[in-house]
Amino acid sequence: MRCLACTPGACSSEQALHDGVALFTQYMSPEQIAAIAYHGADAADDPLWHLSGAASQAEYGRWCRHCCGMACLQMVLDHRDGHTPPLLELLRGCRAYGGYVEDDAGQIKGL
Repeated sequence: MRCLACTPGACSSEQALHDGVALFTQYMSPEQIAAIAYHGADAADDPLWHLSGAASQAEYGRWCRHCCGMACLQMVLDHRDGHTPPLLELLRGCRAYGGYVEDDAGQIKGL
């Protein structure tokens, strides 16, 4: 069944609530989020890093902290289509269009 808010003409509210939106985050292990985001844990140590589509733990560790926008995109794609590409696959596509630029010093400029 489709979300009522996503069905054209079915909902007249400008602030419709969407049903069944799955949660995606930039970290693959939900139980590791606080440690990584707030307590300085190394994201590369996330035991589920391989689910991100990263080629290595190092790639995941470098990029996942910058991928909140790609996690939001995953939620939208999953809600709309029922599936989504892995986080780092979306990141690579975004970079191909000029998003997530690295400067000469190696600093990542996000969206």
